[in-house]
Amino acid sequence: FWIPQDCTVGAKVGYLGDRVADRKLKASGHAHGRIDKTKLSFDQGVVVFNFLDRVEIYGSGGSMNGTLTNRPHSDSARRKYQTQDGWTAGCGGRILLAQWGKAAIGIDGKIQWGNPVIKWMSINGASTNTSGHLKYCEWQASFAVSYTAVWLTPYLGFKYSNVHAAISGISRAIYHHSQIKMVNRDRFGLALGATLSPAKKFDIFAEVQLIDEQAISFGGNLRF
Repeated sequence: FWIPQDCTVGAKVGYLGDRVADRKLKASGHAHGRIDKTKLSFDQGVVVFNFLDRVEIYGSGGSMNGTLTNRPHSDSARRKYQTQDGWTAGCGGRILLAQWGKAAIGIDGKIQWGNPVIKWMSINGASTNTSGHLKYCEWQASFAVSYTAVWLTPYLGFKYSNVHAAISGISRAIYHHSQIKMVNRDRFGLALGATLSPAKKFDIFAEVQLIDEQAISFGGNLRF
């Protein structure tokens, strides 16, 4: 709208939503036991700066919440934690490595943080109030191949991720350790997605993540 199309620098603003049906985690440290399911939801605003249509750096911020279920080996009691909406923020960058006609390959690296407060928990289905919060940090690197056909650009990505999370500040009357540390069970995953760009001024996209997590991402950007 305001930046000339032949300018070497561009800017975009947009929305990013992530709905994670299961982020496959496992307990680490003292809190041995299975993490049965981790559901996460992210809603963020995004600002992107583009250079020469080959390099992008971006930042995001918004809210997240989550639900986690685990069974510690100490008593095998099923514990479920539900968080309130809390802050989340991230940053990253993308580089277009090579392009042959309508085909292209690129890389992406990003990191995401979050720290929502625990709203309630249950033990074997019996709810109880508790203090504490969920600390979440994930960094990810990916490599993707895409092909543009008129307005549609489908792509296939291969990613490596590293998650460090912890439920901290738990009452020892509920659990004999003050925190439950977690890492991801699978480090490698796939991403299948597509971007629809009916005009150079805006785009919308959707993406499905598999193997290391079961999730969908969606959103859109407006270019200035």
